Amino acid sequence: LGASSGGYFVSSILPQAMQQVARQHASFRPLAGYVSEIMAPRDEDDTDISAKDNDDEQPLGAFITMDRDSSTRERVEEFVKTQNQRHHDTQQQQEQEQTRNDKDSPQGQDIYKHIPVGPLPISPMFFHERIPTISTYLSERLAYALRQTDKEGSSSLA
Repeated sequence: LGASSGGYFVSSILPQAMQQVARQHASFRPLAGYVSEIMAPRDEDDTDISAKDNDDEQPLGAFITMDRDSSTRERVEEFVKTQNQRHHDTQQQQEQEQTRNDKDSPQGQDIYKHIPVGPLPISPMFFHERIPTISTYLSERLAYALRQTDKEGSSSLA
């Protein structure tokens, strides 16, 4: 088991960096969207998206969470709800001010989506069937270790 900062990079750092490059180089296409797995934005990321950049430049984002991880799921649900509402409010304000008429922008649509996923049964052949280089023996041991982790709260592959 381990930790990763990939979700933060994909959902926070990469979109902003690609937008900056796109503004500097006309031929560069900004990031259109991303998928972040098992990661909730940090509290400081819960800011007004329209304050970061032009609202239409925000890439679409999908957050996939595990049902069992209630803390992450709840933070993602709140982030998605808040950001989508801010997006809609910003669009409504722009329409009222009639500052632009961009027909290509997804007006009235959410820019973030939360996709919760349920548990996936881990059979003894689960890893071998998905990764052919994993032997049946190792697949059985990995599945056993995960079942023990689920029962005891800690794991040992020894």
